Amino acid sequence: MAECVRARSVSGCPEGPYRAVQCVNSLVTQEFEGVDTLDKLFHYAVDRFTHLPCVGSREVISCDNETQPDGKVFKKLVLGQYKWKSYEEVDHEINFLGRGLYALGQRSRSSIAIFCETREEWMITAQACFRFNYPLVTLYATLGEDAVTFGLNQCGATHLITSKELLETKLKVVLLEVVGLKHVIYVGSGSVSVQDYPQSLDIHSLQEVMELGDKPENLNVQFDAPSPSDLAVVMYTSGSTGRPKGVMMHHSNLIAGMSGQCQRIPGLGSSQDVRSTQDERMTGSHRTTGPHRTTGPHRTTGRQDDRFSQDDRMTGPHRTTGRQDDSFSQDDMMTGRHVLTGRQDDRSSQDERFSQDDRMTDPHRMTGRQDDRFSQDDRMTGPHRTTGPHRTTGRQDDRFSQDDRMTGPHRTTGRQDDRFSQDDRSSQDNRMTGPHRTTGRQDDRFSQDDMMTGRHVLTGRQDDRSSQDERFSQDDRSSQDDRPEDTYVGYLPLAHVLELTAEMSCLSHGCRIGYSSPHTLSDQSSKIKRGCKGDCTVLKPTLIAAVPEIMDRIYKNVMSKVAEMSTLQRMLFNMAYKYKVQQLEHGADTPMCNMLVFKRVSMLLGGLVFKRVSMLLGGLVFKRVSMLLGGLVFKRVSMLLGGCVRLMLSGGAPLSPDTHRFIKVCFCPVGIGYGLTETCGAATISEFSDYTTGRVGAPLICSELKLRDWPEESLSPFAGGYTCQDKPHPRGEILIGGLNVAMGYYGSEVEGESGEFWVDEAGQRWFCTGDVGEMHPDGCLQIVDRKKDLVKLQAGEYVSLAKVEAALKNCPLIDNICVYANSNQNYIISFVVPNQKQLTELANRNGIKGEWEEICNHATLEQEVLKVIKEVATTNKLQRFEVPMKVRLSSQAWTPETGLVTDAFKLKRKELQTHYKHDIERMYGAK
Repeated sequence: MAECVRARSVSGCPEGPYRAVQCVNSLVTQEFEGVDTLDKLFHYAVDRFTHLPCVGSREVISCDNETQPDGKVFKKLVLGQYKWKSYEEVDHEINFLGRGLYALGQRSRSSIAIFCETREEWMITAQACFRFNYPLVTLYATLGEDAVTFGLNQCGATHLITSKELLETKLKVVLLEVVGLKHVIYVGSGSVSVQDYPQSLDIHSLQEVMELGDKPENLNVQFDAPSPSDLAVVMYTSGSTGRPKGVMMHHSNLIAGMSGQCQRIPGLGSSQDVRSTQDERMTGSHRTTGPHRTTGPHRTTGRQDDRFSQDDRMTGPHRTTGRQDDSFSQDDMMTGRHVLTGRQDDRSSQDERFSQDDRMTDPHRMTGRQDDRFSQDDRMTGPHRTTGPHRTTGRQDDRFSQDDRMTGPHRTTGRQDDRFSQDDRSSQDNRMTGPHRTTGRQDDRFSQDDMMTGRHVLTGRQDDRSSQDERFSQDDRSSQDDRPEDTYVGYLPLAHVLELTAEMSCLSHGCRIGYSSPHTLSDQSSKIKRGCKGDCTVLKPTLIAAVPEIMDRIYKNVMSKVAEMSTLQRMLFNMAYKYKVQQLEHGADTPMCNMLVFKRVSMLLGGLVFKRVSMLLGGLVFKRVSMLLGGLVFKRVSMLLGGCVRLMLSGGAPLSPDTHRFIKVCFCPVGIGYGLTETCGAATISEFSDYTTGRVGAPLICSELKLRDWPEESLSPFAGGYTCQDKPHPRGEILIGGLNVAMGYYGSEVEGESGEFWVDEAGQRWFCTGDVGEMHPDGCLQIVDRKKDLVKLQAGEYVSLAKVEAALKNCPLIDNICVYANSNQNYIISFVVPNQKQLTELANRNGIKGEWEEICNHATLEQEVLKVIKEVATTNKLQRFEVPMKVRLSSQAWTPETGLVTDAFKLKRKELQTHYKHDIERMYGAK
């Protein structure tokens, strides 16, 4: 298979600069013509999607205190449905807030700070600042008091937006030490006791400020509209390398960065399938676009698969895609199809299909495909075929004869993905729920908990993405045919450039954003009351941005379920998984895996010989394997995030190859993003159709990359040894150029600190990342090291701390790990947050009892964990000097609240070194 070149060196030299093939001559600076500032971007969205849902949040119905076995008290929430505001409603609130802030003395080009959790008011505040030209200073809600005090004093803001919770906790101390602050505006219900704060401060609720902006005397305030060169955001970093730095971003920087990001996200704003590259998509009359594109939960991509001619395909709202892709589209994900295969019917050959004349014309007609267990003569044709909303699918299941099938609203469909007609969907009472509805599989047993009223069996998805309560009323809705499909869940910190640009990009394409938090994201989240639904279950998002920590947890949880399976189930899972991985790594699809595993496993073994025997083997041996695996593993994986996710974007930290491969093979396509706050989050994003791992994709169309030699320096503890002449591929320190590169650090007398920012002779802005990359022949980048993570040991060996951590972190026993190296020593040590279930089992096997903290401090258990670490290191082919010789187990998880990791869960090495100072001395002192 020919290699697809995604980027090339403009100069022809190995050091670059490298640009995407679409923009070799010039970089892209904006996505939409004439939209060159952030306020224009949202105006553009409001004009296009006026009455569509824009942002939504869940109402807190009740909040209870729940005492844990260890005596700790946790708040447990019961939340209602999402309540949505349209683009037009949000636009009005933006104007109210902007004018209200003006009435409180805020002026254009004067900074305003926000220190708040991710919520819809955060985004509305940001849009008001962009519109009225108030530079927005962002601070992570998890920053320590010293860092927040430093940021507020440095930026000189006179107005601060925060939440009631933060105002009554962390800010009580901070506000005593901040000078120049005049107004504090809080988000949340209830009043605040002003006596607890300095008398120089005026404290208002956000609602009060909006009401102030709606008064007649404030309706015509004069402000300076922003220009592309105006300061839009001062984003303070998480401080992983020390004191946080404020990165200055102009409107033009963010507009350029988002233009590159949006181009790399296929079908943004719709439910278009993304398993193929853009070049593979249909064009002309074969591509469904604009008003002719079908929408809703049964919409398909309009791609022409090589296995189906155009005439062989169905049309209409319930048409199948004709794709045999192993990845799930939105409709394919758990919608009554067999997990892993993504298809309930086999893709039969041409002679096994219905002829064009035999096909049904009703919009709810069958697929025109026949199961391979029946020859053409076995099929039903003409008047004998049932049609209409209560029909069977035209497939005669081996378990049901035609006479056995029911008709009417209580019928069996013969297929799990059969949809109800409009008449069936019109009343929820017409639908069968619970154990009384059959799906055309007589032996499928669903508990009441697995069945969701009015939703498709197995998926928990309704015919539309939300219930009637969650939708706008008919008056508030525009045409459903024009409604974009994508729903994005916002839960990462909006003070992080990944989340801010992701949300603004989604809004510009008409996606709706449902707000969440890490504590309420899933049914099992810490603040969700037992038996209640988490945000993803209710929202059913199609797009998610995630940090690697979350994906690692999904991977480990699923693999722990696999480990608990029977020997046969585990063998089949591993066989299918390995086969699929091998095929994808060679650029091939896995149609046999899609169609036959596990429904037709016998055909894998016998091919045509067992073509008819497969039915017997399926019934006797493998018949329920796919159901078991789906129910135990992939159904649970999918439903963790609502069951409708069509793609995920990972950023903020490196994603391990094992986790990346697993999510792509078994869950949904994953794009790996690489960028920094200093580049407005934009640099590269891997293609969602790229099944290789360990790479971060080609440069975005808004940016270009260079590699700079980092020669070995024997006197430096961070000595390198990467050059552009390295074989087989050029390597070096990564430099990023483009209009997306920020203007520098706030408060710096020169552009950047230590020369990270500079402008070349052609006027191009560049940023030096400190990361080491390798450029592959197809123009895709791989991150191979970080300068500050490379340490030279006493004997002269170089250890990449991040490399060792990535190799060991996927061990089921390890939830998190930090490797430490001292240049004056000849071995490395590690600090591990163990998985409680795995470590407890290990302790029981060794006869060790006690409380969790006692187990973690047990010397014998430390040695047992070291044995496991060495086994994993050997499996991952680490060198002897890369294997930790000592370990310290931590009974406390590393969270942003502890200050030991950032909000993106990147390690704060300096803080960890300080936290474990005495342990470091002990482990190195006892050589």
